[in-house]
Amino acid sequence: MRADRAAPAAPVGRNIAASYLARAVNLIAFLALTPIMTRWLGLRRYGEWLVIASILPYLALAGIGIDQTLANRVAEAASTGRRDRINGLISTAFVAYCACAACAAWLLWIGTGVLARLALPEAPADVVRPLLIVGLLYCLALPFNAFAMALRGMERVDRERGAAAWSSFSGALGLGAAAIGGYGLSGLAVVQGLAAVGRGLVVARRACALSRAAAPRLGAFSARILRGLIRPSLGFFALQIAGIIGFGIDNLVIGHTLGPAMVTRYAVPYLLIMGAEGMFATFQAALVPTIAAKYARRDRSGLRRTFLLSMRLGLLFASAGAIVFLLAGPGLLRLWAGAGVYPGAAAYALQVALFILQVTLETPHAILVATTRHYGAAAIHWLDSALNLALSLWWVRRWGVAGVIAGTVAARFATSAWYLFAAAIGVLDIAFARLMRDMTRAIALAGAAGMAALLLGAKLAAGATVARGFLGCALAAALAAAFAAYAISRDERRMLAGELRRILRKPKYA
Repeated sequence: MRADRAAPAAPVGRNIAASYLARAVNLIAFLALTPIMTRWLGLRRYGEWLVIASILPYLALAGIGIDQTLANRVAEAASTGRRDRINGLISTAFVAYCACAACAAWLLWIGTGVLARLALPEAPADVVRPLLIVGLLYCLALPFNAFAMALRGMERVDRERGAAAWSSFSGALGLGAAAIGGYGLSGLAVVQGLAAVGRGLVVARRACALSRAAAPRLGAFSARILRGLIRPSLGFFALQIAGIIGFGIDNLVIGHTLGPAMVTRYAVPYLLIMGAEGMFATFQAALVPTIAAKYARRDRSGLRRTFLLSMRLGLLFASAGAIVFLLAGPGLLRLWAGAGVYPGAAAYALQVALFILQVTLETPHAILVATTRHYGAAAIHWLDSALNLALSLWWVRRWGVAGVIAGTVAARFATSAWYLFAAAIGVLDIAFARLMRDMTRAIALAGAAGMAALLLGAKLAAGATVARGFLGCALAAALAAAFAAYAISRDERRMLAGELRRILRKPKYA
């Protein structure tokens, strides 16, 4: 039976599993490609490619934040039985994406040289052509976002993430071949751009196969629907801008101030650490359509339970990850990416601190995004990003790469760290005392594990990479077992086990 005639029972667990598959493929591709890039391209040339990759997320701003609004609206329409609205939403968004992509391509055509001179004043000519190639291909892929958001809104994140996994795998093969074959940055740009276009085509095919309503029709375009999408989208647009500045500006600041070789030394460990953070961010992203559906049904109790459990799981993930990174990370990093790829002890420790902070912020951020209560978060993220940029530009000249990451951490603590929690518990009407009671055991376990890691790590030599790695993994496993026994209730364990069983089952259709 076709999915547009009967809604599929797409379990949250299956969506999460597919999201993790895509993230895992992306992380494995990064782990496999980095040694190739650092050895075949060299630190300087790879740094130039990382600068180009840092500019690419800005092209996503051409969508003016429609992505999340579209996914939320489709989720609301599907959960309330108003599937007739889905085609109008997708058709309107697709036309809007096409117009935005055309404008972005024109601006890129006339402004690539300026971007290159700003990002890499030492050698701007090296990045003009590859930046233009990959940028235009990304613009071509932008309209396919409508299909990806349609799949997310219909709670078929598994199909959208499967396409992302395919794109990451094929793109990694192509990038590796281009680097080894000596095709230079332009070759890398062609591969990266074609992978994005290919992903869009796969997502479009899957969305249209799932439901006829996902096929856009020009006649279904509605100015009224567009106005309804744009207003909340402006808030998401502000969040996008702030997020890109908050996390994507570091490489550009370093490239402009310290040169492309230093970008490689800083960005490789940063991407590794934040790639691990992305595993928890993926978990939260997969939950967003379900949270939006619960909110539409006014299921406040379910939202509170989801929030409190996610907060404890986030603390477990952040603590275990930080233990492994601090104990084993520096030695493994040098073995994996090369002796020259390390930003220094201070910068590395601050990158791990950002990992902890960002993991703990994912849950409240997901609540605000899914409930469309993101306007205050957009404003605070702007303040966060502006402060981050100012501090990074100031401190990079005093403390080098450590000053850049210190600016990010300081700005995050001063702004988003407190606001997102306050806003999320306000939306869910959770008393702060209840939140702290629910988190007490988790905080105590995480603190004890951290102290044990510091004490035991001090007894091992810095060069004992294998021993430190084994110790980090053992402590992380012990922390997970302690959380399962003391910080997660029996009912929550049963619920998580049930989700795991549903992951392993094929989705059924009504």
